[in-house]
Amino acid sequence: MRQAIAIFMIILLVFPLLFAALMSFSVSTWALDRGFYLQLVSDERIYEAILRETAWEQEQILEVADFEGIPSDALAKALREVVTPNYLRSQAVKLINDTFDAIEGRASSLELSVDITPLKDRLRSDGGDRFSRSLAANLPVCAAGEAPSAPGARMLHCRPADVSEEQATEMIATALPEFLDSLPDSYPEPAETVYFEYDPEDEFWIGFIGTNRLIWANILLALLAASFWVGAAFVGGENRRQIVQWLGWPLFAPALLTLICGIATRIAAGWPWVDQGLGYWMATDVWYRAEVAGVIGTVVRTAIKAIARGFLVTGGISIGLSLSLIVWSFSIPTEEE
Repeated sequence: MRQAIAIFMIILLVFPLLFAALMSFSVSTWALDRGFYLQLVSDERIYEAILRETAWEQEQILEVADFEGIPSDALAKALREVVTPNYLRSQAVKLINDTFDAIEGRASSLELSVDITPLKDRLRSDGGDRFSRSLAANLPVCAAGEAPSAPGARMLHCRPADVSEEQATEMIATALPEFLDSLPDSYPEPAETVYFEYDPEDEFWIGFIGTNRLIWANILLALLAASFWVGAAFVGGENRRQIVQWLGWPLFAPALLTLICGIATRIAAGWPWVDQGLGYWMATDVWYRAEVAGVIGTVVRTAIKAIARGFLVTGGISIGLSLSLIVWSFSIPTEEE
């Protein structure tokens, strides 16, 4: 009767709780780890590939009247003179840090915007000359009767037939300071804001615990699972040897499943589906290029390997503990049963 009750407890309570605790510990190694995400977005190869291979649409750069009618290829080539991989990386890092500051209770809102002040400063200095020359060199010649700029715009969207590239460069450079003064310091303006409604008490505890809240939740879940785990062992075991066996065997199955999850995730990182999936997804976007997909695929594989590592470590330690308990139980002398 006692063993039947113990089996009932293991099936309905111990196994689900132990498996949930092991999976939660595996996820906690990266889910709320600021450094994990910063490492992913800090690879400048992503931004170098984007700048080399991207064919941006106008509305994907800035929705401003002065860019209306400018061919996207010409505008993209001109902007590459001032947009650097380091700048794109800094904006990605800023977004990650701002997000975690909000999650950790250090900020009550998250503003989703891009700081374009560094670009404006670069355009006001030597970058403005390179931008003007590149844009003038890549602008098409205006058709007969076509206005060189949109109504109310300061930037050329085509070059008049009687205007040389040098003259067009000077015209763009002359209009550039006034154009930059009309731009906001961030895009979009106003920024898209996500508010976090924290009560004063919640804000205190969130700020105190920070991203460790997931670890504390894991500890509470593990304590709950351990209480039923040990309880089932004492209910089902009639002596020391049996109690240790009842501790070892129920842990083996969830530990093995966790380890299998880690192995499967690690193997999946090397399969072609990563490149195929990214290729299918990115092919729907106008800025897709093969090199961009390849670099992002490398970053995705790095993330998958880090995720798999959490499952492998948790599952490996747990299955080692389970086997140790089982081996220990058989080493208990028979006279002490």
